[in-house]
Amino acid sequence: MDIQLPNVVKIPSNYTESQNYIAASDLVITKAGWGTVSEAVIFQKPLLLVDRMYMNEDYNTVNYLKEINHVKLTGLEELKTMVINEDLFRQLAEQETGISRENAVYMIVERILKIVF
Repeated sequence: MDIQLPNVVKIPSNYTESQNYIAASDLVITKAGWGTVSEAVIFQKPLLLVDRMYMNEDYNTVNYLKEINHVKLTGLEELKTMVINEDLFRQLAEQETGISRENAVYMIVERILKIVF
């Protein structure tokens, strides 16, 4: 999706330190890739995910984010016309941001153990 707006920054595909962009952002709009999603959760950033529930690898990520109340899903067509304004930020402010860097590792390990055992 090519969006040309002064306040929209797309992370270059060859840039390997995406966490720097996430840390500096006010809002993270992404697919449900575990790398970007985990960085957004750890940095306590509002998260807007493009709904791709037909993608098996997205299913578990999205379900977990729903469990911890840290996601708003949107369709691709809805995203194309979405107005990012104070109302949207108020909605996103309701997302749970209680996950800190300190306890994120423990939460991830706990989640993996639940899946494995």
